[in-house]
Amino acid sequence: MLVLAPALLAANCASSARAPGTLVEIHGVIRDREGAGIEGINVYIDDRSWNATNNEGAFRVRVKPGRYRVFLGGFRVRVPGADMDTVVVGPSGTRLDYQYGGFKIEGRLVGPGGRAIRDGVVQAFGDSPDIRYGIYVGSRLKRGRYVLFVPRGIYYFKTEPFPEYYPATDRGARPPAIRIDADTTIDFPAGGHAVEGRITLRGRPLSGATVDAYGVSWPDTAEIRARSATTSNGRYRLFVPNGHYTFFISRGPELSPFVTRWFQREITGPERIETNLSMTFWSGVVRDSVTGAPVESVSVWAGDPINRYSFAAMSRSDREGRFRLEMEPGRRYSLSWSKGKVAPREFASAVAVNDSTLAVRVAAGGR
Repeated sequence: MLVLAPALLAANCASSARAPGTLVEIHGVIRDREGAGIEGINVYIDDRSWNATNNEGAFRVRVKPGRYRVFLGGFRVRVPGADMDTVVVGPSGTRLDYQYGGFKIEGRLVGPGGRAIRDGVVQAFGDSPDIRYGIYVGSRLKRGRYVLFVPRGIYYFKTEPFPEYYPATDRGARPPAIRIDADTTIDFPAGGHAVEGRITLRGRPLSGATVDAYGVSWPDTAEIRARSATTSNGRYRLFVPNGHYTFFISRGPELSPFVTRWFQREITGPERIETNLSMTFWSGVVRDSVTGAPVESVSVWAGDPINRYSFAAMSRSDREGRFRLEMEPGRRYSLSWSKGKVAPREFASAVAVNDSTLAVRVAAGGR
């Protein structure tokens, strides 16, 4: 059975040696089995990555005439990678179209009560006797639905960013295996309990925060991860099975002015959690130690006073030299500053008790 169906059109064949001279164009469209263009496919030419296809599946790159090995692949795309050992690029350019075959897997991701889950990615990974490498495909949910195309094989399914829990086999090491040898519809129902909560900061809703739950379920002893984001009212919702979890509350990028907070909870059924965070604000202005002028783009770090290279928060001064750190009350932090390639330099250590204004002085040029 032919699983991948390429359609190649090479014009003006060239010799196997790379021809000197100007660059020529390779262009084409990458489609799925049903003819829809696939966005996000990277075109690798002799292991060099080029721009991904656009929302219509089209790409356009320039190379020297010659023979090339071309690989098509992407991250979180609904088709597996495709390897073409030899593509001839003529002196007038080449059109390279590709259409995937395979079996269609489609379905819904639904939560308790049959309500569609609208955000996330359904992924399938496994092996096929028709392809010499492992297969990893993904489909972003659209109105709670997903679509994938794969060759025959045995696959495991999971979601990202792990909003749900699925019963696990192999003592929790992986989800159930499903054999695919025909077009298939698979609806994934969410297991576990709805955990709904509200986070406030000093009594005010904390919007735009990320809530991550990490833990181990009972009785499968499967490691579980779930994620949600707070709304403008500070509310979040996720699903986890019975188990013991640590909930982490963060905001912004991985290292931001907000110190990640956490709490632990055993989940044995549907639950509502109200969390009001206390917080100590440390703010100030970074100034030149000689002129007293504000200095921008200085990073002010708060970290572990024992491990000087373990940082909990960072704030970068603006054009007026202002910065602000949001600290967990009662903890001691070491404070450092850095600018450019200068390594962080410690200038103080203090316990976050009351809101405070910090005076930070740096040498001319931040050195």
